[in-house]
Amino acid sequence: MNLRNQQHKKQMRYGATLALEGASCPHEQLARLLEQMHQAGFNTVNFYGLEQIPAQWGEVFRELARLNMQAVVRIEEYGPDFSFSRQDIPLILERYRALLDFVCLPQHRGQVAYFALNMPVDDGAVTARLGGVNTPLSRERQKEYASAFVSAVRMETHRRGFQSARLYLSVFYGWDGTYHVPGYA
Repeated sequence: MNLRNQQHKKQMRYGATLALEGASCPHEQLARLLEQMHQAGFNTVNFYGLEQIPAQWGEVFRELARLNMQAVVRIEEYGPDFSFSRQDIPLILERYRALLDFVCLPQHRGQVAYFALNMPVDDGAVTARLGGVNTPLSRERQKEYASAFVSAVRMETHRRGFQSARLYLSVFYGWDGTYHVPGYA
């Protein structure tokens, strides 16, 4: 029994979030950081701002492959007029077009754990346009938007040949559970 518990513990892996927003990280520094994460037992990295460093995508994915790690590709964009509507989706898809082109290539698909499709329910500017985070209008618009958002990203990954891409809504319920988001099924 003790040996099995030790083997189980060895197989446990963890994920972490790495913020790359707004700054380029030198290759050596990023490689060292990913190596340290791997040695600490992390096998999945949720990258914030990956879309902002296109010149480094090749390096990032080579390191992930070398370390047998995967990326969570975060899709997140909400401009000043965002209001959980279908009209918001083209802006998101355009912002992530190049990143989707890259990660959906056959040689990169193995390094994509899943796509995290952000639902910005915690942005007060967004929810204020709908009367607040927990209003019936906000909740109804979120459901409609979530369905259209998942469908649009799925269509884009399939169009690029990534039929097995996994997509998950990234939802925040509030630090104290005060965001009563609707069921998105």
